Amino acid sequence: MNGTTTSNVPTRLLTQSGRRKRERLRDLERDIDPIIRDERQRAVRALLRKPLLVDEGMDRVLVNRHKEWLGLWFSHHAGWELHVDPEACRLVKRPGNTLDDSRPCCDPGAKNTPLTRRAYVFLCLILSILVREGRQLTLQRIADTLAGIGRSDSVFLENEMSLELDRRETRRDLVHALRVLHDWRVLFAVERDDDAYVSSGKGDVLYNVNRPVLSRLLAARQPPSLVRSTDPDERMHEIWQGQASLSASESEDWRLREMRCGLFRRLLDDPVLYYEDLNDAEQEYLVKQRSRMVREVENATGLVGEIRAEGIAMVDRIGDLSDYSLPETGTDGHLTLLLATFLAKRLRNGDSDPVLIFELESETRRLAEVHSTWRKDARIPGSEAVLTREALARLRALGLVRLISAPEPAVVVLPAIGRFGLREPKDKKIVLQEDFF
Repeated sequence: MNGTTTSNVPTRLLTQSGRRKRERLRDLERDIDPIIRDERQRAVRALLRKPLLVDEGMDRVLVNRHKEWLGLWFSHHAGWELHVDPEACRLVKRPGNTLDDSRPCCDPGAKNTPLTRRAYVFLCLILSILVREGRQLTLQRIADTLAGIGRSDSVFLENEMSLELDRRETRRDLVHALRVLHDWRVLFAVERDDDAYVSSGKGDVLYNVNRPVLSRLLAARQPPSLVRSTDPDERMHEIWQGQASLSASESEDWRLREMRCGLFRRLLDDPVLYYEDLNDAEQEYLVKQRSRMVREVENATGLVGEIRAEGIAMVDRIGDLSDYSLPETGTDGHLTLLLATFLAKRLRNGDSDPVLIFELESETRRLAEVHSTWRKDARIPGSEAVLTREALARLRALGLVRLISAPEPAVVVLPAIGRFGLREPKDKKIVLQEDFF
């Protein structure tokens, strides 16, 4: 077999496939006019903003028009697959940092209300139910099936995860999960009364199931049903990597490609890429390839790279790619900006020690008394804890702070918060500081 072992075959095939994709991508990018470049940027941004495009509109038109280039670009640079069919456009995104939980899935019917742990479980179980159901089913049928699953499998009780829907909190978690699926266009509500179901358990909803979209949801390289390991960590690793990747994992070329794709994912997905969060190999690679990678992301997305001593921020001048905006209108948005200013000032003055949560709550209470235009409940005693927690969640999602719990609950201020630190120039007009520290 001319010196080629069986274990090396997947690596060789993957390398050849990658080379062909790269050459075809270069052909598609040669001598393109500004109009095509602009359309491609808009299509990339549309998929980053909403990886599952179901609604008809200009975004889907552009993705369909440039699907070959988009598929090759995402596959080559980020290792993400793009599926385009008459029903939907689906970008199968996998995050660069799988441990980052700062931007959770939220109920679209309740702004900034993250799904609870139980709601995530409901979401996964509902999908498994929908695979076996027909084109229509009711909320009550889903609830009954979930309750039966909870009673028949002891693993839920062992992990203190009751699926019984006799309490309002449990029914609310179920409805939140169903609203997410409705927002994804997996379910269409024919007759809707989920509020009554949450309050009393007696309301019902009739759903149509969009099976083509349902089949596109799973973002895994290996179907869970084909994974034989029973160990949770091993199962997740195999689902995540897939058999081909695991077979090629000993290849230096493959490891280099995975590292490069991981860095591209973080530049595309994360608000800030801090060098201190990378291992030595990633830092060494990024130092050599930083300019080329940033330029590639800028050309494809329209984002603007800011390279600083502490890391890289891909700044969105348009603002439609951010999960959270800063500054933002309203009480919550104003408080978030003021707390960012408070923390940035401390860091600028050389105080890099963690800031205790109770100190930030005191600052929130002081600010609520000063700003009379804030909503009335912001001045209710005790509300500072909730307001501070929600503001810190936004700052954490933007890569501006990190939360720690020991020895006391506190906030570690990160360098990029300097971009939002307010300062007073000579003309006394308030502007935004646009630099890291």
